Amino acid sequence: MEGLMIVFERLCLRDEIMASANPEQAWRELTTTSPGVVARVAQAEREFAVYQRRDGVFSRPSVLENAKNMEPAAWWGMYGKHLPLLSAIAPRVLAQAAAASAAERNWSVYGQIQGAHKSRMSHGTADKLVFCHEAMHVQKKVSMSRWLVWFS
Repeated sequence: MEGLMIVFERLCLRDEIMASANPEQAWRELTTTSPGVVARVAQAEREFAVYQRRDGVFSRPSVLENAKNMEPAAWWGMYGKHLPLLSAIAPRVLAQAAAASAAERNWSVYGQIQGAHKSRMSHGTADKLVFCHEAMHVQKKVSMSRWLVWFS
């Protein structure tokens, strides 16, 4: 559940930043503890509780059957309309590819680091270098996406 709450916080923070009049300034000022973000996260959690309890439309047998047969994003689009925050978050989460490519990339970087320095480096140091490499990779992607948003 902790991971889910972190996803709610990050996506709600992103939504608050993008909805502000000045996203560049909001990017620097807003945090997950900002009142607007906290209120949005609380609403998302309440909506998730409705889904988890199978209240309302989620208790119908046909809805449960369609959950097994439909694409997840289409199912949320059809049955999640009364939960606006959760139905906005679900497609973003479900659109993420479930692949081993990130792990393979980490192992590749780890192999390059260990290969270059042989056995002189401890595993902890190598792990920290892989983390730094990936953090720089993510930072580059984020800065590129912000650049693309401004010029699109």
